[in-house]
Amino acid sequence: MMTIKVYAVNREGDVRVLRERAEVVPLDEPDTSQRLPACGCPRCAEPEPEPEPEPEPVQ
Repeated sequence: MMTIKVYAVNREGDVRVLRERAEVVPLDEPDTSQRLPACGCPRCAEPEPEPEPEPEPVQ
């Protein structure tokens, strides 16, 4: 079992509890409906350059 408590902190450091502490059972693998979409920012949207293949050793 795990416990979870949801709270928000503003810029001044004030804390507001959104959900009190509760016991939860962790999932082995989250449902696909619970996953966040892929990031769409320009840095993440650029494909990573493919690594250049290593030259084969000369025998």
